[in-house]
Amino acid sequence: MKILVVDIETTGFNQETDAIVEIGMAIVDTDTSEVKLVFDHVIKDPKFELWKHKDAWIFQNTTLTSDEVVKAEPLETYFDEIQSYFDKYLMTAFNKVFDLRFLRHAGFVIKDTKCIMHTSTEYFNETFGNGNKKWPSVEKIYNQFFMENGEVY
Repeated sequence: MKILVVDIETTGFNQETDAIVEIGMAIVDTDTSEVKLVFDHVIKDPKFELWKHKDAWIFQNTTLTSDEVVKAEPLETYFDEIQSYFDKYLMTAFNKVFDLRFLRHAGFVIKDTKCIMHTSTEYFNETFGNGNKKWPSVEKIYNQFFMENGEVY
């Protein structure tokens, strides 16, 4: 089976007022474990406004800059290409609910499957001080399922 794994970067948490600034997508073949990067672009969402988003967490804590977004192609340039992947594959993501909120608000129609983060939680026994289960990090999931003695297997 082939699944589309999506990761987006945004200027915040509100799909109404914050902007998608980067989209990455890979097709994962669950039978062969092959991973193929199919889309990876900084994009300029119509909601992106430099005066409003220039100090967003994403620009303060990663290598992505607001200048890259200003110079990026508009989201609509890539819309049909991105939608073609959503039409062909089931989609998932780490914290899929977040990504889906933004992507669907941008007009994409998406068929999705289980969330990587929520599904993998059953394999981890970490809890917060109040006893609630912690969501595992991407690094922990990767190390648990794809690493053996420091090597990918």
